[in-house]
Amino acid sequence: MNLWETVEYIGETLVTVGVVGEVFAEWRDPHRRRLGRVSSLVLIGGLALSLAALVGTNEHFNVTIADLNLRASQANERAATADRKRAELENGIANIFGPRRLTATQSAAIVKRLAGLDGVKVDVYVVDPGNAYTSSDDSIGFGRDIVSTLLAANMNAEGWLMKSCLSGVEVRSTSVITLPDSVQYRNALRILNAFRPEVGMASGVGHAIPLCTNVAPLDKDYAHKRWEGANNDTIAIAIGTKIQPILTREMLEPTQSQP
Repeated sequence: MNLWETVEYIGETLVTVGVVGEVFAEWRDPHRRRLGRVSSLVLIGGLALSLAALVGTNEHFNVTIADLNLRASQANERAATADRKRAELENGIANIFGPRRLTATQSAAIVKRLAGLDGVKVDVYVVDPGNAYTSSDDSIGFGRDIVSTLLAANMNAEGWLMKSCLSGVEVRSTSVITLPDSVQYRNALRILNAFRPEVGMASGVGHAIPLCTNVAPLDKDYAHKRWEGANNDTIAIAIGTKIQPILTREMLEPTQSQP
């Protein structure tokens, strides 16, 4: 019981005493005006005290309700934070072990970094799908995402499906391939640096495009197109098997944004 509740009980008691006194005064002797006046004063005092206690009680309840609302709001905020962290954890696991894809947000960020490379020719190769040494199940979809992103940056990009590759060919991860003395060397580095913050991509400077005898368009809508081959000034992105990393705690923790 708090202070204002105690005061309210006292006030109600005084009201009761005052009422009983008035009744007694009038019942026993109608001429006992002094007792009646005193009882009336006690009654008035009791009513005033009860009113004051009621105001105090209401204020106390308002403060209590405000405190409960604050606690409820803080609990909801903690629950929302927990849900967000759980979603980040699930997304982190999916990004590490799930299929390689580019989200709309990632694609937009890459396009922004590729500004100024309008018209630059890039061939995107998905190497021998179905071969555990050269491709993963997600390679074709990932290749199409990369081509779409390059086209969104106004680059001259085409996707190709390479099959019947020579024995011993092994393509791991995703690489940007060009020659060190190529006129497109700097552009190749820009493409590499544009993709790296969003997806794992390696430098293939000095590497050759895999030797495969069957090269067809990646997009079925352009099945009539024929591959013209690569030259020393070609920038290529080769998509091979996905390398599954060793899971660490740091990989699952969300990246803290810098102030």
